[in-house]
Amino acid sequence: MPTLDDLDAAMLRPLRSAPAIARLGGGAVLLAGADQPWRVVGRSAAVYQLRQPNGRTLALRCPLADPADLDPNLEARYRALADAPDLAPLREPGGPLVGDLAYLPRGLALPARDFRSAHQPVVVMDWVPGPTLLAAVDRAARADDAATLETLADAWAAVVGSLAAAAFDHGDLAADNALIRPGGDIALVDYDASDWPGSPPPPRPIADRGNPTPEPGYAHPSGDPAPPGERDRFPALVVWASLRLLALRPDLRERHGDPAGRSGGTLLFAARDLDDPDASPLFATLGDLDHPAGRETAAL
Repeated sequence: MPTLDDLDAAMLRPLRSAPAIARLGGGAVLLAGADQPWRVVGRSAAVYQLRQPNGRTLALRCPLADPADLDPNLEARYRALADAPDLAPLREPGGPLVGDLAYLPRGLALPARDFRSAHQPVVVMDWVPGPTLLAAVDRAARADDAATLETLADAWAAVVGSLAAAAFDHGDLAADNALIRPGGDIALVDYDASDWPGSPPPPRPIADRGNPTPEPGYAHPSGDPAPPGERDRFPALVVWASLRLLALRPDLRERHGDPAGRSGGTLLFAARDLDDPDASPLFATLGDLDHPAGRETAAL
């Protein structure tokens, strides 16, 4: 399995170890220091930023798993995502899918035994210049900015509606898999588990094969995996309810939400709240909200 050090070293030696960059037309990987590429690390991948000579900025998503452990349909899924006619509305400017997707199966060449190279895939897409939904909510809540939280709740509802209209199932909805574009639209990232009519079958939800499983704060408390086509329903509701309630009580975020930089971090509801609402201090507080809409939202 590639380590972060392996991926960092490849980004520092692109001519030798990152053939994807030459194939994309060249460019410079953003650095955080003299010998440290800047990257965002998630549960299953590290994402680097490539700035090209033509002014474009791309995201290079590098899985933290051996190719043999990845979903065998991953390449077919990303290629279909880039071309499926039924998903065209989702790929439009401002839509929930990021544009210019490409899957390069031999994007990296990492050192291996006997002076050979081990090839690793790279998923390429346009860079979205904005914070995660988790970070944006954290900032708004700290500023007691209820108006922004209401706007984010409306934007989230619009995203969920557009996904439903296209029968698109993201499969791993979470507040750090959603980015806020400069205009306020929400873009979703990480499509490894996505599913739609006619798509390659989604991966089985098992973590030991490099496939995503729902974060505890977004998984249904029953523990039963939802079937394809219905996996987004519960996490979408959790995010929407969190945004609506935080718009009424931004102060709840500091006491109940996860830190803005936590991978898979929750906006408001922790797994323990969802598992046992009767014993949850958060649900007790929500039950006392002096606002009909707040009580109704908490009751969902």
